[in-house]
Amino acid sequence: MFILSLALYVATMCRTVFWWDTGELAANAGILGIPHRPGFPLYVIVAHLMTLTPFGDVFYRVNFLSAASAAVALAFLAYLWYELAAQQLRPRRRWEAIAPVTMSLLAMAGTYTLWMQAVRAEVYAPNLMLVTLLFGCVWGA
Repeated sequence: MFILSLALYVATMCRTVFWWDTGELAANAGILGIPHRPGFPLYVIVAHLMTLTPFGDVFYRVNFLSAASAAVALAFLAYLWYELAAQQLRPRRRWEAIAPVTMSLLAMAGTYTLWMQAVRAEVYAPNLMLVTLLFGCVWGA
């Protein structure tokens, strides 16, 4: 799931600045500035660390952060959904949960809302990753 969704998002990702808040967020991540309220301090710090990588320009790197975050969130969500579905099946039939989980998450990866947040510098994809990982910790995965 991670490889498929990351390939989809990187292939369609913005290569430079995009409209609305993305330019402001990426520029502030590059200089550790403070974007508009509420400032998004965790996002700016993580995005700044991403700007230190040696590929592309600052905007490409911060856009890649969103793509990678959405891919990680989908991969971990696939693991959680598979475990939840497999619990409902008999032990020898756990493999039957793979196809429905994969199909549903590929459909989710291609929705306009998730795709739009995964291909540009925004706070939503990293937040989705964080919430998904926290949900997994609470659930006991």
